[in-house]
Amino acid sequence: MKHAMQLSGIALLLALSMAAHAATDSKAVSASNGKMELFGGRIDGEGSINLSGSYSFPLSTYLGVQFDGLYGQLDGRGVYGAGGHFFWRNSDYALLGLTGSYLQHRSADLWRIGGEGELYWNQITLAGQLGNQSGDLGSDGYGRIDARYYLAEDYLMLSAGAGHFDNRTVWGGDAEYLTDLGGLSLFASGGRGGDGFYYALGGIRYYFGAKKSLLRRHREDDPFNPLFSFMSDSIDPIKRAPPPASF
Repeated sequence: MKHAMQLSGIALLLALSMAAHAATDSKAVSASNGKMELFGGRIDGEGSINLSGSYSFPLSTYLGVQFDGLYGQLDGRGVYGAGGHFFWRNSDYALLGLTGSYLQHRSADLWRIGGEGELYWNQITLAGQLGNQSGDLGSDGYGRIDARYYLAEDYLMLSAGAGHFDNRTVWGGDAEYLTDLGGLSLFASGGRGGDGFYYALGGIRYYFGAKKSLLRRHREDDPFNPLFSFMSDSIDPIKRAPPPASF
């Protein structure tokens, strides 16, 4: 499965490089914007409550930047995360970018450096992440691929996908419903992997910026916050790792 994830990521990046030649007036980021998310549930049997946020702004017509943050409680201990994206995007065709992120839990420091990509076709988005994680758990590659479908462009998205890290593949799905209350949406996410690992999370998300459909928000404003999958991928390896030495 790990090799399949890597091949899928390479294929996505090649397709994105081809899409980059199809230039239109569509921009990387339509205007400065952001979002806040409050979500909770269970990750591998542990209770979790979290607050995260993202802020994006354009650098030029086809280049954008995003900053992400996360703070929460997992198994009664703090979780802290921060990250950033630098990306090219044509909102009619594709996104291609670089990402970096940091996560701390149970005194373990974790880092991720990698790439991300998205391909757009009508109401379908194919998205992928590929890179390397390092820190107190050692060094290992990670990958993820998702297919998103907008049943109704204005308000409903369903997605399914898989991620691989630490010799484990986790299959999962997501749903998001944009309400009539400005930029407020409801979302849920769940997944299951080997050794009984699972996560089930849900919450609310608020988008700041111009009023637009859910599909346009996802393709014209801030990319998805990767700290969400970073946390769910890494919690079980952190629990299985020996505690850091104390002096």
